[in-house]
Amino acid sequence: MKFYRCSFSFPPIAHFSSRCSLLMCIFVARPHWLEMVLVSVLGVFMYIHMSLKPLRTEFDEKVQQSKDDAEDALEKIPEIEARIEQAEDKTRQAEQNLAGAEADAILARDIAREAEDIAKMASDVST
Repeated sequence: MKFYRCSFSFPPIAHFSSRCSLLMCIFVARPHWLEMVLVSVLGVFMYIHMSLKPLRTEFDEKVQQSKDDAEDALEKIPEIEARIEQAEDKTRQAEQNLAGAEADAILARDIAREAEDIAKMASDVST
């Protein structure tokens, strides 16, 4: 491999820049190498692009599906709230009915005790 002396140089900012300077000198001497490298790099980028495109498409489809599912769920919120309100109303009615039933049961117990006391008194009077 024959190297040509480069007629220009870049200021050495870091070790990396000196390697870049060397590469630039090589590419100035052999421009077709630069073309081969660029074609190779372009091929790699195209391969990466083509490999990532299906992933991007799949990702976009999943995002759209999630968005559609979320919108469907948001549309169901009023119906769910109405069902919750109905359940709360039925619960309140049941509590009221149970409270009324408890009061009726207490009243019935008290009347039964009174009847029992009256029956005992009547039994005591007859004996």
